[in-house]
Amino acid sequence: MTEPLTPPDLDLRDFDWMPLQVVRLRDSGIVVVASAEAFRAAVLLWCAAWHQVPAASLPNDEKMLCSLAGFGRDLKSWRPIAADALHGFIECNDGRLYHPVIAEKAIESGTKKRKQGKQTAAATEAARLARIARDAERDAVRNGDRDGQRNGNQGRGEDRIGEDRTLPEPDKKKGESNSPSKILKVVSEGERVAVLIDENYQPSDRAIEYAYSLGMKKADLEAEHRKFVNMSVAAGAKTFDPDMSFKAFCDRWLDFKRKNNPDWKPAPEAPAAAMVSKVFVIKETLGWKSWVAHLLETRGIKWSKFVEVKDDAGRVKEGWWWPSEYAPGYDEATGEKLAPSAEEDAA
Repeated sequence: MTEPLTPPDLDLRDFDWMPLQVVRLRDSGIVVVASAEAFRAAVLLWCAAWHQVPAASLPNDEKMLCSLAGFGRDLKSWRPIAADALHGFIECNDGRLYHPVIAEKAIESGTKKRKQGKQTAAATEAARLARIARDAERDAVRNGDRDGQRNGNQGRGEDRIGEDRTLPEPDKKKGESNSPSKILKVVSEGERVAVLIDENYQPSDRAIEYAYSLGMKKADLEAEHRKFVNMSVAAGAKTFDPDMSFKAFCDRWLDFKRKNNPDWKPAPEAPAAAMVSKVFVIKETLGWKSWVAHLLETRGIKWSKFVEVKDDAGRVKEGWWWPSEYAPGYDEATGEKLAPSAEEDAA
């Protein structure tokens, strides 16, 4: 006996119709050899096979076949026409009867069903992520005044490098760069441009401090950061302020905590070490270049972000805040990397 003609899990019970090739049926042998009663029973058995699991099969049981063919329990009337009514069905090694033509159509319909199911699931997930992104953006705008009061004494755009605050890189597809995204470049206050949140988004120290103030632990912060990035990228979310959108996302974490446990109280986790003071290093100077080279060598980051600030004379300067004017291990006179000491060589 042959293998079953359709997969064992092929289920078309939610398909109300079955394809029928009229020319193929008109020219088939059953039309010639079967009586009217046998032909009627055959059509009923085709319909029954379509909604069996696996589809296109029938149980190899006389009483069941008699009932499915429309004869109820009248085996005496069923037996004389059974052979003609089962024309085309073959027994397979799973003990069931399969019809090759119905199996062919069932497999085609099952393939379309799976494809449609995947498309529907993808569309539903995309709509859900887009809704989350819109809600986060709306919450960011709504909570802007409150956040501004909470962080009013902190400088604008002063992201810090502290190793104790570094979050793990979000999941990246193979071959993608670790470079910071150009769309996250901080610009002067007068410019507000909606930008996409990409895989390289890292929250600033202010955003991290805000998350800690809600009661997050480091593990919570890392998990919410990954969720925020993955959802935003999947939904193609845009925002005027990525940090503000991330803070709104953290607010939703707090709401979820309180909803599931009304007695839950935040227990802020302070950072492991205090941040060092910063020095504003002007872009393209020797100090700037030393930090760019240092980050590329030690952390694999091709630094491209900068901020614009005005000096006492009102002139705009581009640069970034670093822990010192020159990166560790670089000559302050020439900006070149110093040769390692004997102790470092030995290590």
